[in-house]
Amino acid sequence: MVRIRRSIRGVDTALAVAVLAPAVFTPVSARANVFEIFGAGARSQAMAGAVTATATDFGAVWHNPAGLAYAPDSASFGMTGAFDRTSILLAPRPQGYDPTGYGLRLNERRDTDKQGSLFGVTLGLTMKLVSDDLRIGFLVYMPSDGFAHAAGAFPDEREQYFDNRLHYELLGERLRSEIMAAGLGYRLADWLSLGFGMKMLQSNETVTRVYTPNAADPSKVYMATGLQQQTGGALIAGAMVQPWPFLRIGLSFHDELAFKIKGESEVQIRGQESEDDYPLVQPIRQVQHASVPRFGFGAAYTGDAWTAGLDATYEIWSRYPSVTGDLAHLKNTYSVSGGFEYELRKGTHLRSGLGWHPSPVPDQTGRTNFVDNNRIVASLGAGNAFKLWERNFEANLGVQVQALLARETVKHVANHAPVCDASARSLCDEVPDSKVDTPVLPAADTVGLQTGNPGFPGFSSGGYILTAGLDVRWLF
Repeated sequence: MVRIRRSIRGVDTALAVAVLAPAVFTPVSARANVFEIFGAGARSQAMAGAVTATATDFGAVWHNPAGLAYAPDSASFGMTGAFDRTSILLAPRPQGYDPTGYGLRLNERRDTDKQGSLFGVTLGLTMKLVSDDLRIGFLVYMPSDGFAHAAGAFPDEREQYFDNRLHYELLGERLRSEIMAAGLGYRLADWLSLGFGMKMLQSNETVTRVYTPNAADPSKVYMATGLQQQTGGALIAGAMVQPWPFLRIGLSFHDELAFKIKGESEVQIRGQESEDDYPLVQPIRQVQHASVPRFGFGAAYTGDAWTAGLDATYEIWSRYPSVTGDLAHLKNTYSVSGGFEYELRKGTHLRSGLGWHPSPVPDQTGRTNFVDNNRIVASLGAGNAFKLWERNFEANLGVQVQALLARETVKHVANHAPVCDASARSLCDEVPDSKVDTPVLPAADTVGLQTGNPGFPGFSSGGYILTAGLDVRWLF
């Protein structure tokens, strides 16, 4: 086994790393939300999200705000729960690749096989504004984990210093995000409606000032933290066209949106005031909750007692940023889904759906470990109208299974691995090869590839997610 020896030069360097690392080098996972994965509302979940042309309840705020023009006045309360049974299994590490101190990492390299479950509450409202042709809608999803939930994860060898395992990039933590959206739908004619809306996320700007009174004891510091929260938004737009009574066509667009954390850490160390780089200032740039631009097309055919819908979605994943703000180099995708709704009797509906969602993540044979799988979606559900206290209500249930097709990744080891710097995309060498012996590191200990990348030499991923949604709508 190759063993590498290093030294840290100077107490001030050690102090700077100790103080800045938690604020600067710990990222938060980029993630979106449950509506993008499962659908907004139990009806959408039951039809595998194929509702771009037929969403006329609170879910229209998300799927196609033009559908709000046909929505009745209503208030909705819903619950969504999911059981995540996905896993990421790591291949055993071969000998001879460990960087210095690899066996002393805070966490051992390990599989990701306990994703757990999640739960959240959805509130929705639709009502007319001025006239029956102009209607508004509001939609809020609140996860049980609370707002601004975040968990750190690097997609490359830097993760060995933190959790030291791999994470699902487009599932997992991204399903624990809150959602806030509002929309407006206007019916221009009996056959045409347009809609506009906005989805919102918070953003943070932070300034952390640290003073270390004793350079020999970095555990005792004075710290002052400033935090400013802002709200950012992105456009949701849509149109619905009904050229014939039996056919409705829907178009939708979601603009990109991300929760960005920016700011700086300023570190003062007593005794270093005369240094040229005093105080130490480190910028903070992180990205989470990232969603990409996407275009949706839906068509629905309606018979006497049934409706069949087909949706296609184009997502521009090439604009997806990693947690550090750099492009993740994903590929654009087309997804398709179909939904069916049958009116068993007046006010009672049975629903089903099927969908295909290809992964935008290319084979991770290089430095990064973005984990994602192709998904097949199957769903069932039902809805029933009823009266309570002389008021009209409607209850909907949707159950969905998302199967992640098994995927295996093997890292490519080049004859001469590049050094791990900002430009490296191949599996990289944490200790550059050298022909010169030094008191710190013999040249023989630098030859070849040394990497603590948790994804090396490979991994496999797969499993399933089971979700259920229930909502009750009061029509007033």
